[in-house]
Amino acid sequence: MAKARKQKGDGGGAGAGATVLHQKLCLSIDMENQLIYGYTEIKVLLAENDTFALHADNMTIRSILVDGETVEFDYSPHWKNESDQPNWSSISCLKTAADAACSTYTSSLNREATPNLIVSSERSVKSMTEQQLDENSEKHEENSGRLEEHGAKPVQTSYDQILNGCNGSAVEEGIENSAVEEGKEKEKEKEKEKEEENGNEKSKENGNESENEKVKNIKLFHIDYILEKAETGIHFVGNVMHSSSQIRRAHCWFPCVDSSTQRCPFDLEFTVSTDFIAVSNGDLLYQVLSKEDPSKKTYVYKLNTPVSAQWISLVVGPLEVLPDQNDINVSHICLSPALAKLQNTIACFHDAYRCYEDYLAAPFPLGLYKQIFLPSEMTVLPASLGASTCIFSSDILHDEKVIDQIIGTRIKLAYALAKQWFGIYTSAEEPNDEWLLDGLAGFLTELFIKRYLGNNEARYRRFKESCVSLSYRENGGRALYKATSPNLM
Repeated sequence: MAKARKQKGDGGGAGAGATVLHQKLCLSIDMENQLIYGYTEIKVLLAENDTFALHADNMTIRSILVDGETVEFDYSPHWKNESDQPNWSSISCLKTAADAACSTYTSSLNREATPNLIVSSERSVKSMTEQQLDENSEKHEENSGRLEEHGAKPVQTSYDQILNGCNGSAVEEGIENSAVEEGKEKEKEKEKEKEEENGNEKSKENGNESENEKVKNIKLFHIDYILEKAETGIHFVGNVMHSSSQIRRAHCWFPCVDSSTQRCPFDLEFTVSTDFIAVSNGDLLYQVLSKEDPSKKTYVYKLNTPVSAQWISLVVGPLEVLPDQNDINVSHICLSPALAKLQNTIACFHDAYRCYEDYLAAPFPLGLYKQIFLPSEMTVLPASLGASTCIFSSDILHDEKVIDQIIGTRIKLAYALAKQWFGIYTSAEEPNDEWLLDGLAGFLTELFIKRYLGNNEARYRRFKESCVSLSYRENGGRALYKATSPNLM
């Protein structure tokens, strides 16, 4: 069932059994040339093997460091493996076309789920301590070999030989042997005392051993890369750049373990021209002018709540920011031409925000919530969700003269906000459980509709949804529910 913020490694799949603990993303964005370059740092708890498998596509990997040392890696973009294309000439009707399209889509998803950037954390050069140990052992073997060649035996340095090797007479041997026995007895007493002391510390040592092993297996992967004229995952349209939350598209603009089971906190830094604003996930810690180039500014965000890479989003452009005036932690963002409509549209958004916080008895879990509205010709989806962000088409904005659009817009904004709790903050363990999160988000949305738009509106919308489901069944679709009562209200 659905579980909140669960860390889980995919054995043999994404991450190769490793667990991502933290990820930092630092990018510099050249809007004019549609170029992104920078690096990402991923702190990983490795499994028994020393390999780390992750996803990356449509980019050039410049170098990879593990704990500051260069390592080898194997990078194979997914587009090179697109060999199993269907035979479109065999399509004769709508059914065969649908089957072929479904097969192509499924095979594409399976191919993208396979990690294509394999990094080995093994050092290519031995450390100095290992080299010294090897040199010492080699010298010892050489010396012992030379002694054996000349008929001599290697020198033994046991405790008895050190004491007895210099004795000159039998009397001295007897005296020294008695002294040796007394010394041995004292040593036995000391050993017993040490054993008693060590016995009390064994439990502590055993507990610390597992922690030390984990610390040894934690590696920091530093990946430098360049992304030039991206076609998916991130989109350049005019003077605006934005990401999309389509499934398995995060790795098309930054290397990551693009799986819903891998969740971690993120540190995000984006350097853009001073004419632009960079909007991303979490809280904006600060913005600072670049020391190297004063014409650029760096925006630093921090997301403490663990999320999967799919929910990392970014919007860059000449944006206008409108903080909410109703004492809630929300910012509304759009381009300058839509600012007047934005002010009118979000006037009642605080009702949904407070409704959810009151019902769940918990504050918004992902920091500052940001709604970004972009022209429809720029967006890929009507609503693109991200952790503490959502990118909407500006078509849902309206001015004060419009009445019919008000209810529909409020419900869309309320549902996107509900998905922040059930869908991003809380994730499904298996894809088959996604319906539960959608249902819980829909339940919150219906709660808002009943409280602020009225029971009649809630019942009308439930009736319309039932009609859609019934029409689907009558046209040969599989049953979505079992009607237990003729009264669906």
